[in-house]
Amino acid sequence: MEQVAEVFLQVGGVTVVTNAELAGPVGALLPQVAVCVNPDSSPGLFSSVLAGLAVLPPATRHVFVHPVDCPLSTAEVPRRMLKALDPLEGTTAASVLVPVSGGRRGHPVLLSERAIGDLSSRPASAVFSEELERFNPVEVSVEVDEILRNINTPGDLADLVDGSGHQRRDGR
Repeated sequence: MEQVAEVFLQVGGVTVVTNAELAGPVGALLPQVAVCVNPDSSPGLFSSVLAGLAVLPPATRHVFVHPVDCPLSTAEVPRRMLKALDPLEGTTAASVLVPVSGGRRGHPVLLSERAIGDLSSRPASAVFSEELERFNPVEVSVEVDEILRNINTPGDLADLVDGSGHQRRDGR
């Protein structure tokens, strides 16, 4: 989580969405970020996205959504995505941008003001990936394999680190 927060602090503000039990520890670990509590995550991931969108300032033009289980992003990825957004700004094509590496979509997802407004009105039980598809996402080639790496199990984490507990340089 620290690495993801550090990446996004380089390109803007950061809000971490978590449950009430973890809000205090997350705030202590990351005092430079805003912490938002999702009071009910039982409907699924999209409920956390909605909780985060609900606390955005009204004039927010775009926002990245980045799951904590994909911790290997670098600041170069959101910078490339923001650069790709510039010529599209104000068009319907700019509603959702997703990074792509090796022909596969990864994280983070960049939402425009239009997508933020539209998604905010959807039910918490909706499936985020299906909601994004309604916008025909623009794929931004970043060719950084780390955008594809999810850490969901202890085995995934063990694969990520070497015996010393340090992240492998190859990102595997």
